[in-house]
Amino acid sequence: MTPNALNDPAPPRGDAQRLAEVTRRGRARIRRRRLVFVTTIMSVLLLGGVVAGGLQWRTASQGGNTSILGTPGKTTPPSHPQGASMSPPPNTPTKPDPSQTQCKTTHLTLIAGHHGVAAGSRVFQFVFRNQSQQSCTVQGRPTVVATDASGGVLPFQVNNYEDGAHVPSRMLRPGQEIGFLVLDSSPTNGTVRCTDAKTVSFSLPGSPGQRSTTVTGLNYCRGGKLFVSQLGSPSATPSTPSSYPTIK
Repeated sequence: MTPNALNDPAPPRGDAQRLAEVTRRGRARIRRRRLVFVTTIMSVLLLGGVVAGGLQWRTASQGGNTSILGTPGKTTPPSHPQGASMSPPPNTPTKPDPSQTQCKTTHLTLIAGHHGVAAGSRVFQFVFRNQSQQSCTVQGRPTVVATDASGGVLPFQVNNYEDGAHVPSRMLRPGQEIGFLVLDSSPTNGTVRCTDAKTVSFSLPGSPGQRSTTVTGLNYCRGGKLFVSQLGSPSATPSTPSSYPTIK
């Protein structure tokens, strides 16, 4: 027997097995603790991502920035670069539709046209001309006021002249004209005193203002009547004064 063998006796066989078992269990315990630690870290990171995503969605839906704590109801306005404009984009102006723009009396000039006599009635033609820079529409019958030399209004009974045609709305471009008729059926049997009209004034239907012109041959006699045609009436542009229609 050697001296080393006497100094380092081998441990009993049972103690070696117990030592190996303790070592194996210790290593297994360490592996489980590491697994639990890694799982916990992953769970925390996953939960943080979910919370951050929820806060971001809430901020976008409320139009502001939410604090990291997600305090309900407390938002701050979204940040903008310094000097950025907050005003909305300007609206592009749209041009008015001429077919939907009604002419105003002040857009037009008044011109006295032909006049003549038909079946005892005096017939006067007048013309409106569009003096504006835009197109517009006219329709209906103008209102009429006749005055004498002193400016007094002559009390004509004003009526509609019906020529059997309905005239639709007409569009007048700048410089275009449209005519209408005024018929005077005042009695002229010489037994009634009459007054000469000096001026006649017209207004478009529903439009303020007047356009006036002097007139010759229009007389007011007691009980006198004026008949006004539609704007653009077919009978408002006869070829000769003798072809003016008569009052029925």
